[in-house]
Amino acid sequence: MACRTQHNWDGATGNGPCIIQGSSYYHAIQIASDVGPVSLIGWGVRSQLRNKVADDGDSLILATIDVTIVDYVARIVQFRLTPTQTQALTASEAYYDLEFFNGSEVANPIWGKATIDKEYTR
Repeated sequence: MACRTQHNWDGATGNGPCIIQGSSYYHAIQIASDVGPVSLIGWGVRSQLRNKVADDGDSLILATIDVTIVDYVARIVQFRLTPTQTQALTASEAYYDLEFFNGSEVANPIWGKATIDKEYTR
């Protein structure tokens, strides 16, 4: 199913990101304080797209998502993939998660499945 009409990224309903192959992907979200750190001051952040959920040795990293903390106190993060990165995505779906890390602490507030639509214009 094409995701071009889905503009929501709503973890509560399970609508994951819609990535269009060959296009820039940007998305900013606010992390609820009940699922992640109360403040992101002092925390790092990372995210990947993988072909499978489990990292059992044959899970491939399809892309490393550039994640920027936009507002440390309000817990707003922005995700970015370049057109080169999305062009290389040949699957119709991929799995992602977002990890915050601070020393030995790791918080994983969101995860799920992203839909990848093939580009029309080349």
